[in-house]
Amino acid sequence: MLHAEEAFRSASATSLGLALGAAALASLVASLLLTRRIDRSLGALSTAAAGVAGGRFDARVPPPGIGAEFEDLAVAFNDMAARLDESHALRRRLLADVAHELRTPVTTITAYLEGVGDGVESLTPDTIAVLRAQGSRLFRLAAVTRAESRDLALHPEPTAPAELLTVAARSAGGRFAARDVSLIVDTDDGLPDVVVDRDRIGQVLGNLLDNALLHTLPRAESCASARHARTAAGCG
Repeated sequence: MLHAEEAFRSASATSLGLALGAAALASLVASLLLTRRIDRSLGALSTAAAGVAGGRFDARVPPPGIGAEFEDLAVAFNDMAARLDESHALRRRLLADVAHELRTPVTTITAYLEGVGDGVESLTPDTIAVLRAQGSRLFRLAAVTRAESRDLALHPEPTAPAELLTVAARSAGGRFAARDVSLIVDTDDGLPDVVVDRDRIGQVLGNLLDNALLHTLPRAESCASARHARTAAGCG
């Protein structure tokens, strides 16, 4: 009985020692693997954060797959980077739109003022109306920002189509003359008024005339027309 009891105690101690050793080894291996996965995930997050700080807003963090907390952190970071990317694109579009909108009124005002200074133009009511309209466009450039943020207020009112075309043609007349291109306004009589925002439709017509001038050869004609059929028609 004594020998059997001693053998049992020895076997139990040996088994317990082996079990503890195996458990310690398994814990060490699991800790090393988990540490490496956490290190890789944090390294990817650090690299992506450095990219965003350097202006690379398309940087994203892959799902770490090591727990809900790390998954939430990756999702939150990717959402933040996506919002920054969208804001950066919006800022680029805004600057491009502002530069484009500034070009036409500044060029028109400068041309008319130089014409007045050289004695070619005089401050007639029509000239003052053109300068006032272009000055109003400068003050309303904030509308570009509101339009991008979908917060643009329009002020529609009944307006004669011929009046809209005449103002747009006079505003662009200097640029067309500089390119030796004739700009003709051709409208039918008795056209009904259109309900539009004068400033916004003025920007649209100004952009259309700029594009027409860009694609018209010198010593040619461009036409701004309004017909009863409500279609664009050539001059003659």
